[in-house]
Amino acid sequence: MYNLYHCKKALAVLSLAFVAISIPVKTMAQEVNIDTIMKHIIELSSERYEGRQAGTYGYNAAVKYCVEVLESYGVEPAGEDGGWLQEFDVECNEIDNCTFHTYLPGAKNHDTYSLGRDFSCAAMTGRGYADANVVFCGYGLDASAYDEYANVDARGKIVIVASGVPNFLPSDITDRYATLRDKARVAKMHGAVALVSINMSKTCGDIEVQCRGYNGKLPHLATFPIIQPTKYCAESLFRGEEMPLDEAIAKIQEDHKPHSFAFNKKFEIETNTRYRASAPTYNIVGIMHGASKKVKREYIVLGAHLDHVGRQGETCLYPGADDDASSVAALLETARILSELPVDKKPSRSVVFVIFSGSEQLDKGTYEFIDHFRYQGRIEAFLSIDCIGSGDSIDVRGNARYPNLWGVACHNDSLYTHAMGRAKKTIKVYATEEELAERAKQKKLEEKEAAKDPKKMKALKKKKPTGNEKFSEQVVEGFQTMPSGDALAFQPLEIPSLVFTTFNGKQHTHTTYDIAENINRATLTKAASLVYHTLWDLTRGYYRGRTYESKLQVYGPLIDD
Repeated sequence: MYNLYHCKKALAVLSLAFVAISIPVKTMAQEVNIDTIMKHIIELSSERYEGRQAGTYGYNAAVKYCVEVLESYGVEPAGEDGGWLQEFDVECNEIDNCTFHTYLPGAKNHDTYSLGRDFSCAAMTGRGYADANVVFCGYGLDASAYDEYANVDARGKIVIVASGVPNFLPSDITDRYATLRDKARVAKMHGAVALVSINMSKTCGDIEVQCRGYNGKLPHLATFPIIQPTKYCAESLFRGEEMPLDEAIAKIQEDHKPHSFAFNKKFEIETNTRYRASAPTYNIVGIMHGASKKVKREYIVLGAHLDHVGRQGETCLYPGADDDASSVAALLETARILSELPVDKKPSRSVVFVIFSGSEQLDKGTYEFIDHFRYQGRIEAFLSIDCIGSGDSIDVRGNARYPNLWGVACHNDSLYTHAMGRAKKTIKVYATEEELAERAKQKKLEEKEAAKDPKKMKALKKKKPTGNEKFSEQVVEGFQTMPSGDALAFQPLEIPSLVFTTFNGKQHTHTTYDIAENINRATLTKAASLVYHTLWDLTRGYYRGRTYESKLQVYGPLIDD
């Protein structure tokens, strides 16, 4: 009898266990589905959306796709006039085609370079045709203290420069030459007819073409072409000239003075563009109302940007899979999970989903949202997702300013993802006596070796002190970070914010290689999971990022529903 009783009890327990396993349970929906996320990334980075440049048909088609997905998850519109969208204007330049040839005067053969393989246009290039002699003007500066146009005649010529600015000059000089439009304005002022800027950025490889949506402040140079060859292409452009590009840049950095010269080759450039100073674009704003009467009028905002840098002609598409289709996909996946939660797990606070436009133009869409969202005084926190499809660990920025909010992310990482990295920073420290002794020893060996060769000795004597001889570099882990990107618009309003991104990511940012096949699925899965768990935790009502008194101080009396 005893055995029979316990057998029945065991069978009952096993039956319950079988039911628990065999019947789908809604709480399982709390885990992200990487296949669903990848489906969104593949879709949004496809040619159908033409690189999602704000103000274009491709971007508007991507907006339609995202709205349909949010609607399918039960998210309700929260934009202007009860709709999904917030409309505002951006600068928009659609590049239909560009050709680039080089040749020696009198020669029959031209070297032809390919758009999308060897070079790209600047996002805000002007249209036009130029067939002219060429002058190299270093970094393109014409300051009185450092003038790279002083010893060359740029009138009627195409100017070729390196991107960036010299690191040995103070910022009060170099700030005026930091952007492509700054360099183009200077070149045009000196009589040039086009600008070729070699992309020296460390954020892309030597063979990668790259394009950034923001090229500097207006006015637009409507009839002044600007192109950007790769570093690999530059080797060909400088071949047979006075010196290679790397050598010219090295001499500038070593001598701290200009080394400009005329080219033997001529360049031929033609660009066809359609420029609009004001083109309409749209943020998407949706809401999932909280279940608690007590805190449903408090909002957690989750945001990511949809716009990218578009396409140029038929051969140069910027898919933007990591930047920032990965983040939009994670936002859509978060909406899906929340929609499938059981009633007792539904968010207590309301969640506002914002998909921004204008991010490639100094985060313009973020400011538009915060300026026009009716209940900004009730936003408890803002979580920004930015390029989470690459890298080796999760970087959650904002602990320097919002340690309590950052702590919520850390807590959820310890429970679910175990993937948050530690911010690292290289700092200068005084060298130890052993390091100084070793450097002195190396210097004597260099002098001894140089004594055998007059050229080496001359170069060694010309070598100027850098000011770093008494210092060493040290990597510090765990330093504090501030929110960045889309989160900057929320800081003046004292809205606690975090940015979810990755360490060692963005390997293909703004390049044609930012494709779905290069997404790191493992990192993406963990980052999307941490975003969801952190958001869900914040919506449950336990987190108190802002007091009622602080809201009154910033906004005055809060607006009622």
